[in-house]
Amino acid sequence: MDRVSEYIRAKNARLDEWEEDIARMKKEAGEEGVERRVRAQIDSLERRERAVRDMVESLREVSDEEVKAVRSGVEQAWSQLRESLQEASRTLSD
Repeated sequence: MDRVSEYIRAKNARLDEWEEDIARMKKEAGEEGVERRVRAQIDSLERRERAVRDMVESLREVSDEEVKAVRSGVEQAWSQLRESLQEASRTLSD
C-alpha cells in the first residue's frame, strides 16, 4: 500500500470514530433537551466531518504534485474538526 493510500485509510478510520462520537452527542443532546445552540454545534460538526472526509477522499484523485497541498488543507481542517469535537464534548459534559 502506498503512503497516500495508507494516509487515507488512517484518516478514514479516525473519521469513522468521530462520526460515532458525533452520533452519540446528537443522541445525548436529544435526550437531555439541550439548548438549540448545542444542537446547532452538533449539526456543524456533522457538516465539518463530511467536508474533511471529502477532502481526504479527494487525495485519491489528485496528482502526485498536488498531494502535498491537499494534505496541508486536510491537516488544517482536521485540526479544526478535532478542536470543535473537543469543545462540543465539553459543552455536553457541563
